[in-house]
Amino acid sequence: MHPLHKLIAQILVGTEMDSGEPLLGKDCGGDQYIQLFCNDRVARASRFCSIDAAVWKNDELKIIIEIEESDIRPIALCGKAFASALVSHFIHKGVSYPIASRATFIQIIDASKLSSRSSKLDQCRYLLESIRNTLSTIGGSLRGYEIFHGDIAEFENVPRRHT
Repeated sequence: MHPLHKLIAQILVGTEMDSGEPLLGKDCGGDQYIQLFCNDRVARASRFCSIDAAVWKNDELKIIIEIEESDIRPIALCGKAFASALVSHFIHKGVSYPIASRATFIQIIDASKLSSRSSKLDQCRYLLESIRNTLSTIGGSLRGYEIFHGDIAEFENVPRRHT
């Protein structure tokens, strides 16, 4: 398991959430892959992606979480966000559940290897605005989009609050 994946998993499990319960994919130390599908049929053809973590409540996925420790190029970030924007169901312990009608996608980016002259965080700011605008026009379940960036030390110091 990668260090940032491990830390985010600890934060999710250690945070009391009013909005649901955390689910951890294998990359975060969970016992299953959290797979997202374009319909309610579990099949390789309808599986669009697997995600690192999620928050679910009342048998619906509310928050989709992807942790990026290496590839933070715009094409990689957009690809994960838009594949998730096209799904309608996820699998939990062999059962298909819907994505909530106003789900949020969160990308957590490891910025520890970026030089002080890097333009990657500026690109992320532009992506944040562009992806939010696009999500509002395409329909689907995904309505919110957030990017958080930092290094391990910064994420360790994030105050734990109720969601």
